[in-house]
Amino acid sequence: MLPGKVVDTTSATGQDKTLQERARSSGRGRFPRAFRRLLKNPSGLFGLVSVLIFILAGIFAPWITPHDPLAQSLQTRLLPPFWDAHGSVSYFFGTDALGRDILSRIIQGSRISLLVGFVSVAVGSIIGVALGLIAGYRGGRVDSVIMRLADVQLSFPSLILALAVMAILGQGLRNIILVLAITGWVQYSRVIRSRVLSIREAEFVLASRTIGASHNRIMFRHILPNVLSPIIVIATFALPQMILAEASLSFLGVGIPLPTPTWGNMLAEAQNYVATAWWLSVAPGLALMICLLGINLLGDWLRDSLDPRLKNL
Repeated sequence: MLPGKVVDTTSATGQDKTLQERARSSGRGRFPRAFRRLLKNPSGLFGLVSVLIFILAGIFAPWITPHDPLAQSLQTRLLPPFWDAHGSVSYFFGTDALGRDILSRIIQGSRISLLVGFVSVAVGSIIGVALGLIAGYRGGRVDSVIMRLADVQLSFPSLILALAVMAILGQGLRNIILVLAITGWVQYSRVIRSRVLSIREAEFVLASRTIGASHNRIMFRHILPNVLSPIIVIATFALPQMILAEASLSFLGVGIPLPTPTWGNMLAEAQNYVATAWWLSVAPGLALMICLLGINLLGDWLRDSLDPRLKNL
């Protein structure tokens, strides 16, 4: 082997390690600074607190619900909230047409909605990130095929596509997670592909190729850590979309089957009592609104914290 070859390989290896160490050190210092900024950001702090409350309520739902969310009692049907003259302290938000406790059903519904949201976002992000990495790094015909599939899916409204697939697969928790994951991978793949196209010609990637690193190692060890910020931001904004999509599908009768308490099912059951029992629709509607608002505010803060172009604005 020629001496010049050995020197070039050694310098490339040293340069690759130096760039990786700098990236790791900057990543370790970024998140503590972002957390300190969060404490000074009222909207971001509200988003974080509200999201944590809903997550904890969903996790501990079987132990904190005051009543069985499925227990029926016609003697207590359509009780108003406790602050009404005819309300009861035992039923904080009142009861529905079958005497079921509204508060208990909202808490149990948060468990279902967050489970569908987080799992569908996780599955969709894995699929989208993997396809985006492959499309951006490989290029050529592989890139064209993946992007044309994304364009075809984007040509269909996501809710209409989800309705059509759910009509074929049928109702159920597993089916709705699968449908939402399939309809949500496109935004990840398109954003990650654009970032990979600019990163794949960076010096540390060229250095890795010089020392003989495999394509999979370059994609998942060197390129993927440099595109984590947009993945986190996209996932944060996709989460409320998935929760709202689940509520919409359940409201239309093709999502989670009855009598499972979800916010969409509760709104569907309340539509016949809007004029006579307003709390049936207001309580789950407020829970859905606060949850989505909190996630969106948290997503705004994450975008401002993780995007270096917005830090000094």
